[in-house]
Amino acid sequence: MISRTASPLRLFTKGISSKLGRLSFSKINFSMEVEAPGAPQDDLCSLSKDELIQLVRQLREKPKTPDAQPKPTEVWKKKKPPREFDMARYSQRYVALKIAYIGANYKGLAAQENTDDTIEAVLFKALTKARLITSRETSSYTRSGRTDKGVSAFGQVIGLKLRSNMKSGLGVVAPPDASAALQAPEAASVSSAAAPAAVDGDGLEDGSTLSAAKPFAMPTVVPPDVPVKPGGSELPYVTAINALLPPDIRVLAWAPVPPEFNARFSTRRRVYKYFFLGESLDIERMRDGARRLIGEHDFRNLCRIDVVSVNNFVRRLSRFDIEPVAALTSADPSRQLYQMVIAGTAFLWHQVRAMAAILFLIGQRLEEPSVVDELLDIAKHAGKPSYPIASDLPLVLWDCEYDGLEWTYARDPQEKLFRHFLDLWKEQMLKTQVVGSMLGAIEAVDVALDGSRVVPFKSLKLEPKGPAYVPLLKRPREASVAEKSTTLSSSKRARLEQNLNKRQTGGKGADISDDSYEHGKTQ
Repeated sequence: MISRTASPLRLFTKGISSKLGRLSFSKINFSMEVEAPGAPQDDLCSLSKDELIQLVRQLREKPKTPDAQPKPTEVWKKKKPPREFDMARYSQRYVALKIAYIGANYKGLAAQENTDDTIEAVLFKALTKARLITSRETSSYTRSGRTDKGVSAFGQVIGLKLRSNMKSGLGVVAPPDASAALQAPEAASVSSAAAPAAVDGDGLEDGSTLSAAKPFAMPTVVPPDVPVKPGGSELPYVTAINALLPPDIRVLAWAPVPPEFNARFSTRRRVYKYFFLGESLDIERMRDGARRLIGEHDFRNLCRIDVVSVNNFVRRLSRFDIEPVAALTSADPSRQLYQMVIAGTAFLWHQVRAMAAILFLIGQRLEEPSVVDELLDIAKHAGKPSYPIASDLPLVLWDCEYDGLEWTYARDPQEKLFRHFLDLWKEQMLKTQVVGSMLGAIEAVDVALDGSRVVPFKSLKLEPKGPAYVPLLKRPREASVAEKSTTLSSSKRARLEQNLNKRQTGGKGADISDDSYEHGKTQ
């Protein structure tokens, strides 16, 4: 060991260390563990400055011995691979989930092979990550209605089988080995890894079941929930799933259902809302046209026709109202927000948007309300006249109604939902106000006319631009349903024949014609 009297040497070696970067002079082992090359260990203190520098360089360049072993503390323990999740060990439960989503950022509800930008793709990713299901195929999944690209929903309902903490109760299915239902500690709560919020306790081609309508009735006596562990409670479905979903998709509530529940065929009524600004529309004329749509009619001239999947275009509407949105009243009639409220048991592809488009033409006084009667007269007008349908953005699947279904709304999840949607509303209102203020400033500008006269821009009447309007009944028509059926390609004809056979035999897909949603293939 070097004594304290060797402090000049220690200072010198420290200087060498700083010049050589991160190499510490402590590499020279003064406890005789390393033999300095080219110099006896006892004579290190007698080396000159140049000799010490040469010695340090030799130590830096000396390769490590191949048999050098790391210290025990430097050996990293290998992590055990995660245990594969086995749903067969746990109870499962048939449930209905009420879902809300803003469709502007998605290519529709239904999963598609060529994109993950769908509501279902995001939803099933969350359900799988939470270990509530193992896959879509094994979850007994059904849905009430399929919405197109851009269309939103507040009352979409899906039915499926989720992992449960109950060993008995409505919709509960015990595991094959009942003793295995004693949940392991790690499975007692729902996984929400990588989620910002913690779990706090509480056409057809749509992939859903296409079987014929199943009888559904809630039991008169609902069996009580019996947890696997005494004092336990059901998994916090709403909170757990929402913790893994993006901000524009949310589960609103859940309800236990019997195994025969089918979210599509068990629906008693569906309600859509279509929002629009009053602007210069004649609302009373539009209401006149809407009343003519109520009842049972053949809507083939008010939808997008798909003769392969649908052969029955008769639908019944029980309600079609046009009413102001009370929460957003305006002194300026042109800025008043209105909503169409349409209710029925089933809807055709693009039916709601097609009906809205016709009512807008009536509101603009380009068509008479009686044009609705003409379009519903299939004997007189077998082919649909050419016209664009209304925008997808303001359309919302507002509610899907079922007999006897009791939704579970818990206090904490409901408070989180309220705060979440309040934040979304504030953000959109602030954006609206910013654009509205700019619009107001543009209207307030005085503009010059005829080179000398100056008038407020707001006082000017803006004339519509575009080609002269052609009445609906004078426009070119699409081929009729019968004509389209005779001009199908070989692949579509094969699909049509397959669907017809299913309808005749009553097998899977038998009720394809009774398609119950405003939807279709994503366009």
